[in-house]
Amino acid sequence: MQLRERLRRHARLIALIILAAVTLYGVRELASAGWDGVLRYLRESPRILAFAVLWSIVDVGLECCSWMWVYSRLDVPIWTRRGAAAYLTGRAGLLLPAQLGRLIRPDSASRLGKAPLKTCLKAEAVVFLFDSASVLALIVGLLALKLHPLAALAVFVAVAASVAALGDWITGRMLHRSLSFPAGFWWSWQTPAIVLVQLCGWIAYGMALWVMVGDLPSDLSLWDVLFYSSGTSVLGVSTGLPGGIGATELLLGISLKMEELSSDYMVVIIAAFRIVTLWIWIPIGWLALVYVRRRVGASAGTGDPSSSSEPADAS
Repeated sequence: MQLRERLRRHARLIALIILAAVTLYGVRELASAGWDGVLRYLRESPRILAFAVLWSIVDVGLECCSWMWVYSRLDVPIWTRRGAAAYLTGRAGLLLPAQLGRLIRPDSASRLGKAPLKTCLKAEAVVFLFDSASVLALIVGLLALKLHPLAALAVFVAVAASVAALGDWITGRMLHRSLSFPAGFWWSWQTPAIVLVQLCGWIAYGMALWVMVGDLPSDLSLWDVLFYSSGTSVLGVSTGLPGGIGATELLLGISLKMEELSSDYMVVIIAAFRIVTLWIWIPIGWLALVYVRRRVGASAGTGDPSSSSEPADAS
């Protein structure tokens, strides 16, 4: 019992140490790769790099808006600068396997006094459901688009309706508990709207790759890029590897090779794409984590109750 109590008391410190260790592993993997070709490509193509970064920012911005939207629907006052910082802390955990990095965001929101941890975890489960639904709608919708645009629309409507019908049950299974949501939470116009915002974020993610390969000699179309970028990302992360490192690159490489993209470009393009959409966000996440910890420490030092890590239950 004493050991369990000590572990509980130092759980956040232990989690931070694990996060740091995983990040160092990722940095080592990044440093061990040959980046001469990538750096040369980035120097020679500053306009392409700038547009890729811009699309990546749009992707993260849309995800942040949908994240805040879900939290606010559960009465968590998250539309603030500190709320945005809490969202960005999750980027520090991009290399954690099995989506564990998502647990950093509700912990940060709770530590900032936005809501009790159990409320934030409930909101995070809903966010994960919306994100999963959005990428499913995109992938299946792209396949349906081959048949008819209305078929793609039907897929989106079906996915949004499934979220509304099964959301309560799915989030309950995710957290292994019975959850209660406000009346009309799922059957609301906001459910398809949030899914749509998340879906647009996935499109922006694919556009970051499209600006890199669109002008290169290959059989790639915008449809191919959106399909392969989202599909390989999901499959790569599903392997459980930290950040999908290795798996995502391999799957994306196979996909691009199928579309006759030259091997001379492929390795450089994939590496540059992963830098823009993965690696540059990890240090940003750590900066947000430091900011949150300092705000929590400053609030604790001044006795500000609005930033207590144990506020009254608002759920």
